[in-house]
Amino acid sequence: MQTKKHAVFGKEYTPTEITEAFESAVLEEICKHQKQGDPIARYDIMSNRAYMELPDGTREYLDV
Repeated sequence: MQTKKHAVFGKEYTPTEITEAFESAVLEEICKHQKQGDPIARYDIMSNRAYMELPDGTREYLDV
């Protein structure tokens, strides 16, 4: 069975290809900022709270 392709970005991509490209781009940006020593905003689904992941791996939860 062939998956229907979408021509949203100028070429034809399947939804899976678009999702994979998006996930890859996000991970690349996160890695780039981690190497630069920037904190990364994340979300803890267990506690339903946002936090900043600091370069040393510690978490700083944000109270809003």
